[in-house]
Amino acid sequence: MSRIDKSESEEADILSEDGSFFIIAAQHALTPDAVPLCFAEQVKRSRRPLASKKKLLMSVLNKIAFFQNRRDEIPNQALARELATAKDAGGIAEIAENLWHKEPNVQSDCLKVLYEIGYLDPSLIAAYAEDFLRLLKSKNNRLVWGSMIALSTIAELQAEKIFPHLETIQKTMEKGSVITVDAGVMVLAGLAAGNDERSRVIIPHLLKHLESCRLKEVPQHAEKTLPAINAENKDAFIAILKKRLEAMTAAQASRVRRVIRQAEQHNK
Repeated sequence: MSRIDKSESEEADILSEDGSFFIIAAQHALTPDAVPLCFAEQVKRSRRPLASKKKLLMSVLNKIAFFQNRRDEIPNQALARELATAKDAGGIAEIAENLWHKEPNVQSDCLKVLYEIGYLDPSLIAAYAEDFLRLLKSKNNRLVWGSMIALSTIAELQAEKIFPHLETIQKTMEKGSVITVDAGVMVLAGLAAGNDERSRVIIPHLLKHLESCRLKEVPQHAEKTLPAINAENKDAFIAILKKRLEAMTAAQASRVRRVIRQAEQHNK
């Protein structure tokens, strides 16, 4: 049987029979079952000081899929919504810190939480642009494409910080997965949007990509490029799309014609 001791701060420490720290159901009014057993056991067996173990088990990290002993993304998505709704900067910082956890699954779960937050409120993860850029060089493909997605959500907000790493982004796209390339197009478009100097550097690369990418990717990538299209570059953009229309299916052509109509609305 385990016993419960009350500390001066009214935190309930749930201890195992030998007195070692098991889990804490502290300030968040958690029941023992609310903290996943696999996570609790890891903390129990660790050599952390008792105070450190308490802090860890009261953290948001135990809510990610890995520590919930789940193989789906629902816990990560739920945590992202929770942190975004509360604008919990401390919780988000804790998740970002664990992008560098020694367990790859913890890294990928934390990255998932962060880019899901980015979908909801990019400003909440904008401060971690440098972390995402560093992860583009990871040997773990999951971290590479996840970081590119995260960057795609904050590209406009952090353009000045991300733009100097343009070459890294382009090289990552060249050798990356389909997801990496899709997100990379969004990163480039976000960097180019609303800034003539960056646009003149980036648009040629985006247009070259639209000329050479697989036909089935053209509609989606054209849509993602559209935010970067302006009166100066729209003619070249439209010309490439019209050329590629010839070999498209009816559904693909319909999407591309819609993009062309939107691009044509830009005034000279």
